[in-house]
Amino acid sequence: RDHGAGIPEEYGDRLFQRFVQAGTPSQGRPSGTGLGLSIAKAIVERHGGTISFISAVGQGTTFCVELPHRQDLRSAA
Repeated sequence: RDHGAGIPEEYGDRLFQRFVQAGTPSQGRPSGTGLGLSIAKAIVERHGGTISFISAVGQGTTFCVELPHRQDLRSAA
């Protein structure tokens, strides 16, 4: 969770795609490559989970990662 500029609504559907950079006009040009969230999504999904976010421009963004519970295999032995 952060209390930054937030993510404009028009980026919501494609935010987790490669090379997408979200920003507001007051922030100027976004920095970075636009790969971080697509990599995070790939890792989370590879583990059977989901990643989502809620955001309000001017108030910040909260990302949520949900992973399935997996029984510890060491305790089953």
